[in-house]
Amino acid sequence: MRAKKIALGLAVSMALSSGLFGLAGLALAGADGEPLPKVAPAFDQEVSVDPVLGALRQRRLELDVREAALDLRVLELKAIEERIEERIVVLGDLAEDVKGLLAQRDAEQVARLKRLARAYEAMRPDEAAGLFDNMNWPLRTAIAQQMRQVKLGPVLARMTPENAKQLTHAMMGSKATSEQGS
Repeated sequence: MRAKKIALGLAVSMALSSGLFGLAGLALAGADGEPLPKVAPAFDQEVSVDPVLGALRQRRLELDVREAALDLRVLELKAIEERIEERIVVLGDLAEDVKGLLAQRDAEQVARLKRLARAYEAMRPDEAAGLFDNMNWPLRTAIAQQMRQVKLGPVLARMTPENAKQLTHAMMGSKATSEQGS
């Protein structure tokens, strides 16, 4: 074993004298005797920190401006949404007003038709039949529907048979329709 240590010592001393080992016996040469390449440092000291920080600051400013623009847009959209909701409320109120006016108009129209029906009921059946024969169909039907059956029967009897038949069918059609809808 002692011979091995002596042989190893001779090999090391020869290697040191030939320059195959560098500082304090560390192997700085490859297997072929060529010096190892220098390893680049992990951080390139020539890259300045200031431009990187400057670019990061610039990007942060751009992001802040973009965020402020988005916040402003959100506020604008909320204001628009509030105006739309206000308009919806106003339109809802207007729709209710229109419904009320239409109901009022319908009630007034029914009242007028009832007054006309009472006027035709007060006439002699021959006079009412003559007027019914020359009246347009929608009005004739509307008035006849408001008349009492006791008064309408004699008027129908004095109308022309064709007009009496058509009026009867029109009244039955509208009654059947209104009864089916109920």
